[in-house]
Amino acid sequence: MSKSGATRLIVAKGDGKGVIYKKLGRDLPPRDVITWHDEEPYRIWIHSRLKNQGFISVSLEIQVVGKDLKNRTVSLNEAQARESLAALVEANSDDAFRLSPRMWRLIQVGGLMGSHAILVRDIQIALSTEKSSALSIVEDEGPKITKLKKPNSVKPSTGFDKEIRASTEDSLLIAFVYHTFVSAGLKQAASRVAHELNIDPKFVYTALRNARKKGWLTSEGIGSSGGTLTSEGLKEFETTGARPRYENWLRMKAEGKI
Repeated sequence: MSKSGATRLIVAKGDGKGVIYKKLGRDLPPRDVITWHDEEPYRIWIHSRLKNQGFISVSLEIQVVGKDLKNRTVSLNEAQARESLAALVEANSDDAFRLSPRMWRLIQVGGLMGSHAILVRDIQIALSTEKSSALSIVEDEGPKITKLKKPNSVKPSTGFDKEIRASTEDSLLIAFVYHTFVSAGLKQAASRVAHELNIDPKFVYTALRNARKKGWLTSEGIGSSGGTLTSEGLKEFETTGARPRYENWLRMKAEGKI
């Protein structure tokens, strides 16, 4: 029986789930199979690779999609991109390293989110020192792979008044830094903000309360931490002196002055 035939991407959609694979030819099983499973507000993606012992799961992704998942279908473009990415994965066939429910007890998710938040902040600091020019706008330098720099020990900022009070600019500055840490998943964001700005934690809490009172920062409820800037808060951040102060702080951090 002939096993020749053109490859073809197959996307099969069901109720709250689906599958993606590339048909390699007649009677040939696919090399990679990707499935998605909707558990509102999440969409979970699982990728399996065909090995000698059969299909083994090699990656899992949790995607925050939001409400009304039924109306947020997987597009053909996304399916093609995910299949192409799956094909690049180097799958380990060792039984000791397979995906399993046990892995959730071994992975420190909170620590990973905190590390992610710090790396995002470091990128912001690095980009704040780049100079924009007409040449850099039109010049296509192409992709770049660099070595991740080993971070220095974080030292607190000395560029802000120790007697800082919850003025409009101060509240917005503190609320924005807090917002960036919370959005990136960093735990104990308020303490981190106090450390970064080298101010007493009580001033951070005062500024956050002030920001919530004015409708600039959302609230997770009495006694709960968290919250992000509202549209009104972002507008005030951009139209007051908070934005220049924030950018100046980033530049000073990048230049090692604080």
